[in-house]
Amino acid sequence: MRTGGIRSLSGREVDERLDFLAAEAGLAAGPQAVTMSLSILKKDLEEGLAIFAGILRSPVFEEDRLRLAKELKKEDLRRIADDPQRLAFREFNRFFYRNSPWGRLSSLASIDAVRRKDLVQWHRQYFSPRNLWIGVSGDITREEAEAALERHFGTWTAPEAVGPETPPPAPQRRGIRLVSKETPQSIVIAGYPAPPKGAPDSPAFEVLDFLLGSGGFFSRIFQEVRTDRGLAYSTGSFYRSRMDHGLFGAYAFTGTKSSLTVLSLLETIIGESRNGTFTEKDLKLAQDSLLNSFLFSFQSPEQIVRSRLSVEFEGLPADYLETYRERIRRVTLDDLKRAANRWLDRGLASILVLGNSRAFEGSLESFGNVTKAP
Repeated sequence: MRTGGIRSLSGREVDERLDFLAAEAGLAAGPQAVTMSLSILKKDLEEGLAIFAGILRSPVFEEDRLRLAKELKKEDLRRIADDPQRLAFREFNRFFYRNSPWGRLSSLASIDAVRRKDLVQWHRQYFSPRNLWIGVSGDITREEAEAALERHFGTWTAPEAVGPETPPPAPQRRGIRLVSKETPQSIVIAGYPAPPKGAPDSPAFEVLDFLLGSGGFFSRIFQEVRTDRGLAYSTGSFYRSRMDHGLFGAYAFTGTKSSLTVLSLLETIIGESRNGTFTEKDLKLAQDSLLNSFLFSFQSPEQIVRSRLSVEFEGLPADYLETYRERIRRVTLDDLKRAANRWLDRGLASILVLGNSRAFEGSLESFGNVTKAP
């Protein structure tokens, strides 16, 4: 869309005009939304918005640009096999979301199969003024912004319905996936279903994630796996909260021989959180750190407008950002224990290990049923 031209300008001409205007335009496609941004001087706003609207409303998908994009994507896919970290997290996502459209990933064959008519149909199905959120920030009044957007988007008409939404993934029973790779290090990832964004357990789980692994030096996983035992050169956790589901993962990059020891330790640490092992001191440290990081999420006008748009798009309460600090401050130790018991169920863990299983000290099968990545 961004590079394939619009009705009034070819892809090359779009690039030239944006460069001449010293404007920045970007477009990114994710699993639930396509996001486009434009940064431009106010004096050039009218021309910039015309291009911006053209990309969203009437992309041409030029054949030569499509061929180039496909070749670049295919080359990127070929390189994943040489990057153990990217390969491991890509295969983890595929495994965690098994039996769900969320787990469908592009392949060389699927990229080859894409035709211009497919993109045209996709655009017609999903891009509509009824399915559009726009945010504006900068040296412009609300009246000026509304008038400019009306000029460029006011005539856009589209059918009532838009394309179907991807259903949330259903929790899967415990499973272990081995990605065999001849490498001196292993990557171990354990994932669990987690609360969606805005859910009652979400604030407590955000604090829990910090204490378990995303808090760096202060986290339980980092302290026990790396600092105390020296078993990993990188370890931690992550919490991805989506509109309709969430994902918590703990990971470690470790030596091949210590792979199973590290996996056992990760599961032990996560399991212990269900017993209420954190202290009031731990809780306050996590709360203070999260609230301090939250303040740095609004350092630029772009960050502010993106945050506001996310609240609208995800259907969160209008005061979601304003009440964030209060929600984090209200989290108690009992909330942490309750969230851990509700979500961190060992029987729902999706575990991936990338490495040379012949050099493991022990059997991966001792952790459960193992399947091998194709």
